[in-house]
Amino acid sequence: MLVSYFGTYDDGVIKLSEKPEGISHARVIITLIPDEEGNENQATMKLAEAVFDEWDNDVDSVYDTL
Repeated sequence: MLVSYFGTYDDGVIKLSEKPEGISHARVIITLIPDEEGNENQATMKLAEAVFDEWDNDVDSVYDTL
């Protein structure tokens, strides 16, 4: 199952806003979101909505059973 967490990147170090429960080791995919407007949560939510909309369609529903 994929799980998303907020976090920050600072000079090569990534810090999560909360500790994932029940996960001691995992591979990650990091997406850096420029904080141009000073509201990283809003930018993150827009990105998440765009990704969800891309995957939530009838054509890709065949992957739901995998």
